[in-house]
Amino acid sequence: LEIENLLKIKPDDPYYNELKAQFLLENGDVEESIKYYKRALELEPNQFLLKIGYARALNAIGEYKTSISLLKEIYTKDPNNGRLLRELAIAYSNIGETGWASLLTAERYALYGKFKNAMLHAKRVLGTSTHGSIVWLKAEDLVLEIENILKPLLFAGLIVEGGIVGYDSNTNSGGFGARYFGIGVNEMYRTDQVTVSLRVVAVQTGEILLS
Repeated sequence: LEIENLLKIKPDDPYYNELKAQFLLENGDVEESIKYYKRALELEPNQFLLKIGYARALNAIGEYKTSISLLKEIYTKDPNNGRLLRELAIAYSNIGETGWASLLTAERYALYGKFKNAMLHAKRVLGTSTHGSIVWLKAEDLVLEIENILKPLLFAGLIVEGGIVGYDSNTNSGGFGARYFGIGVNEMYRTDQVTVSLRVVAVQTGEILLS
């Protein structure tokens, strides 16, 4: 395999080790993949993506608490990481922390703009978690934020519509210049004309107020 050749050339490259770990993980050899993730993190201990990949492997063998310990540190620094939110939600769900699992799932949906799904999971947290707890408060903040995003638009009494109705190229051109013994300067110009038609319409009556 090409990755094997790369590792022979640069065995201390953290990203080649991570690539090998990912290949092993996706092909079901989780225990072996963990060895390469550990090696990658020895070489590059502060790389978030390596830690998330390692946590994914830990989740695959049921080491959920170790995974949570690893990912919580990243969560405080980079909460808008979809892969992180997914793996952390999986780990919390499997140790019975359904409130945190639902909150993280809600945050992941909100991150991807799926606000209705995010609202569903956030409200689940409000209905099942202790009132005033950290997870409950974070879910409440998320609900308020989504409601603010999804609130109805204010009624607009007028609408401006129209567009480009004409384009004329090279309507005016000219220039000047001078040369002396083959040396000189010149300047040229050209004018293009764009015609735009706009009108203001009353929404309730359809009356054209301005054109």
